[in-house]
Amino acid sequence: MNIEEFYDLDETRRYSDEVNYGTEWRSSLKPNLSYDLYWVVDTGELYLMEKPVKTRWIPVIGKEDVIEAVQVTKELEADLIDMIHPALHPRHMFAKSADNAKRPSLMRSHSDHEVLAEELNVEILASIPTRKEVEEVLSGWKEAMAMPDGLAWLHQRVDAWYRSSTATTTDAEEFLFIPYESRTKNEAGSERASSVGEGGSTTRETLWMPTELTRGPWEQNALHGGPVAALLAKAIEECPEDIASADTTIKDLSNEQSAIERMSVVRMTIELLRPVPLAPLAVSSRLARPGRRVQLVEASLSTEEQLVARATALRLRTTTVLLPEESRLHVSAAMGAPPPGPEVGFPERMDLVDYRAFHNSGVDIRFVRGAFKERGPATVWIRLRQRVVPDQDPTPLQRVMAASDFGNGISALLGFDSHIFINPDLTVYLSRMPLGEWVCLDASTQVESSGIGLAQSALWDKNGMIGRAIQSLLIEER
Repeated sequence: MNIEEFYDLDETRRYSDEVNYGTEWRSSLKPNLSYDLYWVVDTGELYLMEKPVKTRWIPVIGKEDVIEAVQVTKELEADLIDMIHPALHPRHMFAKSADNAKRPSLMRSHSDHEVLAEELNVEILASIPTRKEVEEVLSGWKEAMAMPDGLAWLHQRVDAWYRSSTATTTDAEEFLFIPYESRTKNEAGSERASSVGEGGSTTRETLWMPTELTRGPWEQNALHGGPVAALLAKAIEECPEDIASADTTIKDLSNEQSAIERMSVVRMTIELLRPVPLAPLAVSSRLARPGRRVQLVEASLSTEEQLVARATALRLRTTTVLLPEESRLHVSAAMGAPPPGPEVGFPERMDLVDYRAFHNSGVDIRFVRGAFKERGPATVWIRLRQRVVPDQDPTPLQRVMAASDFGNGISALLGFDSHIFINPDLTVYLSRMPLGEWVCLDASTQVESSGIGLAQSALWDKNGMIGRAIQSLLIEER
């Protein structure tokens, strides 16, 4: 994006003070460009502004050279203006000022200003909360800027800071759930299976004990919705894609068999029927509606006494479909540009309570728009810090379900100290599974005086939009 677009996306940037860390950064890969480095005080964004390096002298030989020399003279005049502009304004880019009419007559015309803005491309390197941290990251920057490839040094320093700021702080590996061995004599292990008869489908039941990292913000001994969603997603994924009872009228069974091996969850709805306690949980799943192209899977979560949560998932077969180019263009236009990545987001802990819980110890959270202490819409990248269960890496479905439950909290319109706003459900629609560890929520909330609300989140990964999440809200005054 260019500098005008950079400021238009967030007015806070336009009016914030900025700290300059050099205006002559160079890259060996782009010798015709130089870079300015700034840190925006009010947003914490450290960014580079790319600018062309102009030729300052050409020999005058013929008529054409004279014309070109005149152009160079104009550029030198413009460069002179750029040199004196900092005395008039904190920085030498016109985009910073919203009032171009106050510029001296010597300065460029409005059309030239637009051309200049288009040439000044911006790359956001990171969001670093404090100037002290910025100074630590950029220690030695003046010497580094004088190097032929100072930009490589800069990126290395920022990357090292980012890795250290997102590293897991626990010494020992932890998990959200651990296997639970039943103490009754009739149960020999932590997994049971029993036939339920309908269409030959099978119910799989496993027993898990939640750890303290699953706890939520409303009650110390009740689970956050994210771990519940991840565990139910695991149960859904482990339910076999059984076609034994499917309609056998389709001619080419081998092709259908191949297709069903690539079933994908496109919609998953979770109903939190009552608070899920920090106690042993039985998780079961069953194939409720077999099919070669469409399947419905059910999963449930129970304590010894009662059912506490359940899920239904719609699975569709995936295959290769040729799409016209215009359809892709329409999709790209409708989705818009992806949000800035997690590397530029603010690391923020949701310290709502004084005990370890999922929202403050189980996930990394990075705000690229809004903040947890601010009311209103927010854009946040979230990733799991621990595995859901031992010996298994979290799957893309588990990652996206665990993250999607945060839409209500990150875009809250009410204070946690004044109101309760619990989501008794979560529905996630997916056009594809996320790639990588991070899932982005672009979330907003609406509330009504009837005590009902709705939270909606557009879901992204680094490659584009992947789906949407919706939560109903039950609102009460404390």
